Amino acid sequence: MYISHMNCPNFRVLSDFRKDNLPFFSEAFKKSIEMAKNLGMLSLGHVAIDGSKFSANTSKHKAASYSHLKTGEKKIKQQIKELLKKANDIDAAEDKIYHNGKGYSIPDDLLIKEKRLEKIKKIKKELEDREEKENLGKEIDGKKQISYSDTDAKIMKKGKDYNYPQKLDKK
Repeated sequence: MYISHMNCPNFRVLSDFRKDNLPFFSEAFKKSIEMAKNLGMLSLGHVAIDGSKFSANTSKHKAASYSHLKTGEKKIKQQIKELLKKANDIDAAEDKIYHNGKGYSIPDDLLIKEKRLEKIKKIKKELEDREEKENLGKEIDGKKQISYSDTDAKIMKKGKDYNYPQKLDKK
């Protein structure tokens, strides 16, 4: 309010002003901290951690462990291989009967498996990226989980059970 001379500008105006004048705000913040410290109003020796739990857009039933993702990837690759062999066998049989088939269509069941494989690969990659960032250079534990619907959500221990955070009661 001081900077805006007691006017009530839109939040975006203030946000843009802050972004455009970042060096000023940085310096003002440093000087404020120094003043507070010199006046004995500040101690930088204590770190507080907020233990808030927020609702995730997922559930424990929409998650898969790393070992499950690896197994699923192998299983679907094998199924795709079998479907391709089956498609080739059918094409060969139809060619003997009809003598004019082009064979350009892809069976629906193969398309479904390929889409599923792509989803598993994507989720597995996101889990690998997250674990690499959090546990640099360590091998990924097969029990590490990731949610298909909300890859940012993490499973939390609640009592003796593990769960994704539930919606908080607003009382």
